[in-house]
Formats: sequence, C-alpha cells, structure tokens
Amino acid sequence: MRSEFADIFELYRESVVVLENDVPVYMNSAARDLFGGFPGNYPAGLSLPHKSNSLFTGSYTFNAAVGDSEYCISVSRLDDALVVSLIPASPFPSGDMLPGLIPSLRDAVSVVGMSASLLDRHAESEADGDLDRYCAMLFHSYHMLRRVIGNLSAVSGNVCRRDAHTVDLVGLCAETVRTAGLLIADKGIRSVFESSLSALHTVIDTHTVEDILFNLLSNAIKHTPAGGTVHVSLEKNGANAIITVRDNGSGIAPDVLPTLFSRYSEKRNPSDPNAGSGLGLAAVRALAESVGGSVVGGGGEHGAVFAVSLPIREPSSGELHTPHAEFGEGLSDVLTGLADVLDYTCYGREYRD
Repeated sequence: MRSEFADIFELYRESVVVLENDVPVYMNSAARDLFGGFPGNYPAGLSLPHKSNSLFTGSYTFNAAVGDSEYCISVSRLDDALVVSLIPASPFPSGDMLPGLIPSLRDAVSVVGMSASLLDRHAESEADGDLDRYCAMLFHSYHMLRRVIGNLSAVSGNVCRRDAHTVDLVGLCAETVRTAGLLIADKGIRSVFESSLSALHTVIDTHTVEDILFNLLSNAIKHTPAGGTVHVSLEKNGANAIITVRDNGSGIAPDVLPTLFSRYSEKRNPSDPNAGSGLGLAAVRALAESVGGSVVGGGGEHGAVFAVSLPIREPSSGELHTPHAEFGEGLSDVLTGLADVLDYTCYGREYRD
C-alpha cells in the first residue's frame, strides 16, 4: 500500500504523514522537510485526538504547534491508516467559512486520488482500454478538484508554501510555458515565452510562482480561440521581476475591471461563454501579495494583459542556484494547474507516469 501513498501524496505541497498503529509508515517530501527526514522528530509534541480509536471513520481538524509554528492539522482514516495533513495556520477573516471546509475537501480528494491510483493499476494489468479511459476521466476530475481547493486556500489567506530557495525565474517561466504549449497544441493555441534576460535569480517559493503562472495561463487559454497565441514575457524593472501574460482572446469588459481580482467575480466579458467565476485571478492576487508582490490587468475587445510584479531577493553567496533540470521533472503540477483547460485525454497513463 505504501507505493499508493507515494503515488498520491508525493504530489501534495502540504506536509502529509500516514500512520499505521500510531507509527509513521510514510511521509511525503514536504513532511520529511518539516520533521527532518523519515521519521525524523515526528511527532514533535503533536498529539492527535482519537488517533487510537479504530472505530473512527471520518475526519476532523484542529490547530496545534509543531516546533515553533502553528499548523492547521487534518486527520482522516483511509482503510487501516490515518492520513495527517499539516498546513501552516493563517488568521482568517471573521465569518469566513472556507477555512473550515478546505481540510475536509482535501481529505475527500485524497481518497479519490488513492482510489484512482488503485483502479489504474488494475486497468493496466487487465489491458482494458475502456477502463483506461475511465481512469483518465477520474484523474482529470481529481486534478480539477486539487486546483479548485488550491485556489480556495489562496483566496482564503492560507497560501501553502514550502521554504523559499533560489530560483531562476527565466528558466522556470520558460519551462512552464513550453510544457503548457505541448499540452494545448491540439487546441490550435500557441504559447510563447520571451525575455531579454538570460537568467534572473531570486529567492522565492517556486510553487507560488508556478501557481501564479498556471492561473494566468489557464485564464488566457480559456479565452483564446483556435489560431490565437498566448504570450508570456519576463523582464526586470528595478528591484522587481515583471511577468506579463497577454492573449488575443475575448478581452475584458470595462464594467468588469473594478472587480476583476475579487472572489467569485463576474465574467471578464459577459458575452464570452468560456468565462469563469474569477476565482483564478483572485488567487493570483493573493499569491502575489503573499510574497510582497502585486498584479494589474486590463485589455479591450481583442485580448487581455496581466502583469505580476514580484520583488527580487538577491541570493547570498552561500545559496545554491536551482538547476534548470528541476523544472522539467514530471507533469503533476502542470496537470493540476491547467486542469480546467485540458481534455481528459491529457490524464492518461503516458502523461502521469
């Protein structure tokens, strides 16, 4: 069963620990970082209410200190194991119901992902084409849900970040746009990346930048017709990196501009059938602000443009540069980040392996 744990939870950015008989049997990479390896110093004073109750079948959440930080901890049962997720706790606006719902949603989606993984192994052994297709549909839905939950977390003020490290923004943006272009090629839409810089190193959480890019790319792809192009550029302006995403799609209606980055905002163009709720753009703003940045957007009838400003934190001489190769190792984050614009055929075994 541990291989199934790794198939699903290694994709998660929050820390996940799987317990059997109160003993850790698996930790994803985020948890290994948090606890100093496997099993490291787990539980570091953490006490799970009801964790020894074999009759417990649901899920629950609570806040607790782990080391010097406060975490929102979600516990759910999966067969004979307990799945413990740890997300850095954040203060939430009074009356906001989302923070209490998100852990339960994550628990449910974890079970969906685990079930899909088990079903896929059966489909592979049976060489059943129909079952392969159903598995791809299930994985597509799983990644769609992960994307929605991630954005809900961001707009609720709970941005799940790993430790910041040195990143080459040019390499990261170029690889993200290139991979997105391969996946959307059958839509007849091109994605192009441009920069006058050969490299731009800054200390930042890689996943935050990726999530900003995925949401802006998804928004642009959704509104761009076949034959159109999504342009992404990166330049340096003083102490800031400026990531710009342009499309030649349906544009933005003037009356939408004031609420463009608000939660559940109206369509960016009321006549556009592909317009969504605006949750992705609200997440972009929350993610940018979480690292001290900002975002602006605009456009007329023939396209939209969004520019994200991120502060550049120069790496110290002792910090290592992240190699470009790291950006191309697997499609999991891309499959989640672009789930609302990709077809289920992109979630077949050949893409997920």
